[in-house]
Amino acid sequence: MTVSRLDEVGELAPSFNEMAAQLKKFVPALAQSEEKFAQLGENLPVGVSTITPGGAVIFINWAREQILGRG
Repeated sequence: MTVSRLDEVGELAPSFNEMAAQLKKFVPALAQSEEKFAQLGENLPVGVSTITPGGAVIFINWAREQILGRG
């Protein structure tokens, strides 16, 4: 996107465009990293769970399910 303005917006536009391009590269890499992390957690032979500070369970692997008797 090309912005042809002489004010602050025109000066900042190239920086915003560069950040947008970097984000387009970063987001797929982050998704791939999260997928690898989830696979690691799921395949560990020990029980693993992730709980938020508020107490909500957001992840339990298969081994933890077995420990809890839910598997």
